[in-house]
Amino acid sequence: MKRLLEYGVAVCLAAGIAGGLWAVHATAANNDIELLLPLADQLLAADRKVIIKHTGSYRSYTDSSDFERIGKQLRAQLELDRSGSRPAEISAAQGQLLYKASAVQADGIGTTLLWIGFADGTTELVISAEAAGGHNTAGIAQVQKRLSRELEAIGITPYWNVMIQGTPATAYEAPGSWLQAPLARQLHVREIGRYEDAGSVSVSYYSPQIRETAGRGEQKMNLQTAVHRDSKTERPRMTIGTPAISIEY
Repeated sequence: MKRLLEYGVAVCLAAGIAGGLWAVHATAANNDIELLLPLADQLLAADRKVIIKHTGSYRSYTDSSDFERIGKQLRAQLELDRSGSRPAEISAAQGQLLYKASAVQADGIGTTLLWIGFADGTTELVISAEAAGGHNTAGIAQVQKRLSRELEAIGITPYWNVMIQGTPATAYEAPGSWLQAPLARQLHVREIGRYEDAGSVSVSYYSPQIRETAGRGEQKMNLQTAVHRDSKTERPRMTIGTPAISIEY
């Protein structure tokens, strides 16, 4: 079940204004992932996955042919047209165009390009990469740096959302007990708010050590944790995200 993120962060992403909320250069985001990976080593079992995602507006298009042409250029720029990559997918539905391309590197890290064209000619670009199953999760930091360079080369300032998800390495307890100690010790977090229901607890924090930030004023946050207990398996799943979680937890 998908959960709504606190402070409407997910809505902001869908509306394409993530760049306005996450006002930090990509170099800072690269530092953020390097802070989270050692933390994940302590908190999560080896089967974890790491996801990085950039979401933002991109150049406009005139018609479907122009949309496809620009999509092919993006695919080539991000090196998703090389040997081993999947064929690009182009579709149209409800007045929107969709261009999708993906590839999996030899080290198991998958990269996906999702470009959405709206009826008024504006577009939304989502670039993501994932290291799953505990395979080469450290290598995704290098992938992020490469993607940042490639995006900057076409005039895009990346705003990275970093998420790590897996089975907690210790017995399940709600965030705020055993989880609070390593967060406070390593990231000097301050709790901003929390959401709880029968099977989930999510907590939003602000850390002076994390550079990417979502929200403004008193709602300013840059770290979110969630623990969800699967109703069928009874197994807990933890997600850590900066500046927020934007995947199902």
